[in-house]
Amino acid sequence: MKLDIGCGKKPREGYIGVDKYPHENVDIVCDIENESLPYKDNTISAVYTRHFLEHIDNFDWVLKEIHRVCQNNSDVEIIVPHFTRPPYEWHIRHYRYNCFIDYEIGQPSMLGIPKLFRCIERRLEFGKGLPLRAYFFNKYPKFYEYSFLRNIFPCSQIYIWFKVIK
Repeated sequence: MKLDIGCGKKPREGYIGVDKYPHENVDIVCDIENESLPYKDNTISAVYTRHFLEHIDNFDWVLKEIHRVCQNNSDVEIIVPHFTRPPYEWHIRHYRYNCFIDYEIGQPSMLGIPKLFRCIERRLEFGKGLPLRAYFFNKYPKFYEYSFLRNIFPCSQIYIWFKVIK
């Protein structure tokens, strides 16, 4: 079973759509920020979430809930807007390249957060055109985020592919 969490009106093909609001194509209505997903532990093989996590307050709970329902080695794909993207009033969170590092196995954590995932891929996405720019900024993401270049070449989103570790 595969879940598209925060799917809105158009869930990813082949995935069960989960959303807080009962849109036409939503399969499961669930306010994941305030309630558990209606699945037993270790039953989900993949999770996809696109432009959802920036709208929630209870970020830690949602990541732990995704981890709870996923089987070991499940794929978790997350797409969030980068902080250089123009702000929207309904976005609660803003994300940097290493924003999920506290949840990743093999990475230091100052917060004592349990390690839930292994990162397979992480990239800044800039849209179409200028592939050398994307290559350079992904090779040196810290340089990009801490330099004036982030203001000249804003990033549209961050793509992260995790494997669940249990």
